Amino acid sequence: MTVFRFSPVLIGAVALSSSLYTQSSLASEYAAHEHGVIHLKLAQEGHQVSVELSGAADGFLGFEHSPKTEAEHEQLDKLIGLLKQPEQLFAFAKNCQLDDKVLSIPFKDDDHDADHAHEKDHAHEDDHAHEKDHAHAESSHNDIAANYTFDCKSGQASPFSVKMFNLLPHLEHLRIEAVSDRSVFVGEREANGTFTW
Repeated sequence: MTVFRFSPVLIGAVALSSSLYTQSSLASEYAAHEHGVIHLKLAQEGHQVSVELSGAADGFLGFEHSPKTEAEHEQLDKLIGLLKQPEQLFAFAKNCQLDDKVLSIPFKDDDHDADHAHEKDHAHEDDHAHEKDHAHAESSHNDIAANYTFDCKSGQASPFSVKMFNLLPHLEHLRIEAVSDRSVFVGEREANGTFTW
């Protein structure tokens, strides 16, 4: 007979993360579109850490329509540059290597698509996403998302430093959910700083 032993911390973390996932899924399904709020979700499994930044385009840019003025085009270009270099927005305790990134920006133009991190691997998917992005770009509510995968060889991703508030002037609140096999962290920030998870 095989007996499995599970750490009470691991069981608690899984139960809490399942509850949080269900609650956040339901909340996001029914929640109002929030301006000035960006969601930061972290999940660590072994050496792999997934990071997601998502929210209303207003929190990232200050507007949610396709850029119309030169200043808005410059803001979009600056944001895309920031999202392509996540080390400007946040930092791990130890050196973690960026393995993958996927940006979802509803009104990016073809020049931005040409530099997409997944151009070779997902060319067909990008064509469909690009068509969908343009169709959705003129709606009154647009969201932006950036998904990253890191390899943290040391296995240590905590503490985690948030450095994005001075770079994203329309960001007012950062809602954080972080889950690892050691712990769960749920919180909110209104300024740059560090948290342990």
